[in-house]
Amino acid sequence: MKKTITFFTSLIVMILMGMTVNAQITLSGSSYTQDFDGVGTGYPTGWMIKLHSTATSLGTDTVLTTTKTKWNLTNKGAYNYASADGLTATSDSAAQMSSTDRALGFRQTSTVGDPGVAFTMQIANTTNMNSFNLAFKLQSLDKTSPRKVTWLLQYATGAAPAVFTTVTTNPATIVTGDTAFTNTNVTANFGALLDNQAGPVWIRIVALTVSSAGGNRPTSAIDDVNLTWTNGVATTVAAPTFTPVAGTYYGPVSVSLSSSTAGAQIFYTTNGVDPTITDSLYTLPFTVAQTTTVKAIGIKTGLTNSSVSSSLYTIATPVVCATIADLRAKTADNSTVYELTGQVVLTCKVASRNQKFIQDATAAVLIDDATPIITTTYNVGDGITGIKGKLENYYNLLEFHPIANTSAATSTGNIIAPLTVTAANILDTTFMHNHQSKLIRLENISFTDANGTLKFGTGKKFKMTQGATTDSLFNCYFYDADYAATATAMIIPQGINTYINGIAVWNKSHYYITARNKADISLLNGINENEANTMGIYPNPSNGKFTVNVEKFSNGEIKIYSIVGSLILSQSINKANNEFDLSSNGKGLYFVQYTDNKSGKSWTEKLIVK
Repeated sequence: MKKTITFFTSLIVMILMGMTVNAQITLSGSSYTQDFDGVGTGYPTGWMIKLHSTATSLGTDTVLTTTKTKWNLTNKGAYNYASADGLTATSDSAAQMSSTDRALGFRQTSTVGDPGVAFTMQIANTTNMNSFNLAFKLQSLDKTSPRKVTWLLQYATGAAPAVFTTVTTNPATIVTGDTAFTNTNVTANFGALLDNQAGPVWIRIVALTVSSAGGNRPTSAIDDVNLTWTNGVATTVAAPTFTPVAGTYYGPVSVSLSSSTAGAQIFYTTNGVDPTITDSLYTLPFTVAQTTTVKAIGIKTGLTNSSVSSSLYTIATPVVCATIADLRAKTADNSTVYELTGQVVLTCKVASRNQKFIQDATAAVLIDDATPIITTTYNVGDGITGIKGKLENYYNLLEFHPIANTSAATSTGNIIAPLTVTAANILDTTFMHNHQSKLIRLENISFTDANGTLKFGTGKKFKMTQGATTDSLFNCYFYDADYAATATAMIIPQGINTYINGIAVWNKSHYYITARNKADISLLNGINENEANTMGIYPNPSNGKFTVNVEKFSNGEIKIYSIVGSLILSQSINKANNEFDLSSNGKGLYFVQYTDNKSGKSWTEKLIVK
């Protein structure tokens, strides 16, 4: 009896929380419609908003708040919103609350649903049904939200699917946010993909990539879902589909054709004429290098030929920029496509939003690539050529958003010498705008609040002093930086130090220097003048061959860094005199750091190789 009571108690709680139990949609007739006007009592049968959805997972169910909710509520969760139908971006709370036309929605936050939120419907089966078409409205309800979320329409089959297939929609790209109030009519033709399935069929509208830009995430909703089909076994070949979809591209496109009808052959043309069985038989992807209309037809013995599909590929030419300075001078309208034809050098890469800082002899710029578009792997110091993208001015931070992947590094091991600036320079916005996103260096600085125990931390800012200038100059802006992450956070160095390398970061109203890693900050441990003769280097300057003497502390580790903070060499030592050879690394300024194993203290000396 106790178990029975517990079960029914749990069932009542789930119902009150807007959740359903093992619900599926059973199709009948030739269409299914859901207007979500009843979400005040819970999820409609067969519907669920899921979190933690991935390319291979349905995700987990989330609770629906059934009470009417305002569009601009920033709390995370699934909500009963007023539909955008009949309302405007300026409709007040009273209008939203009184509207009987409702929508099923979700508000994402940095910790929930971005990415991984999915509007999910489960259909019991599609036995003896074919040629499914879907229409729905995707709504962006809070115009004040600048972040943009990109959604995909996908389907899967089976009780616990692990394979999800993306279906082409019209429009091809569907988004919410981006400081817009929208009510987008979306359609999709499933062809034969859902035909005659004996088991469960899942359809979802899902956000699998992190939102782009900054600020609040949007309130996204769906409404007026309409699914139609034809009863009986399919008698017509499903029309061919194109990958990628029609559109404007800034370079040659590899085009693939497919039909969801098993065993169908596809014939195509590239001259704008409707294809027949005498035209080219599709076997492998082909390249479109100039503006072309591709037409295709599906043919299978025993079935009626498909309708002719058509796709226009417009091959456009981007605006050419030889240098980053040239790029920075262009209009940042997030629309015009530019191509950096000159080689640039990667000075920093950040896991968050797949960001990359690039620089050449003229300037620097931040590549913001949340999707990501650039999937080629690069290392700091690699040369990259031919980046194509759009410019956006985000609160006076110029961002370059790529539109295409880039090729392998065109060179490696490049060194960008940091620009030496002063604390006063960093506080001078006009000066720093000319050096935004560059690799910079501060000399003879100290951390004002360093006390021997205070550590760096992600997202935190710290005061630094240089001469008569003291201000918040250091920002732990890179959340994956090893010196700031909780598990590996460094104690902030004390005393008057020598160099710190980092990126000139603009954070809405202030410039900061942000170190890329511990190697940049290790230079801060400085040339320690109050403990004489701890470490010595001779000869210095040298021709690359030199000896490091650590007479006072013999057991420890020697690390040698380049002027930009790259680790050149790391070697354990257990004797007083240790010989090294940097002659193959080239002339320049290096930093030799000795760390005593017992005390954990470090000392750094400059080395000049002539």
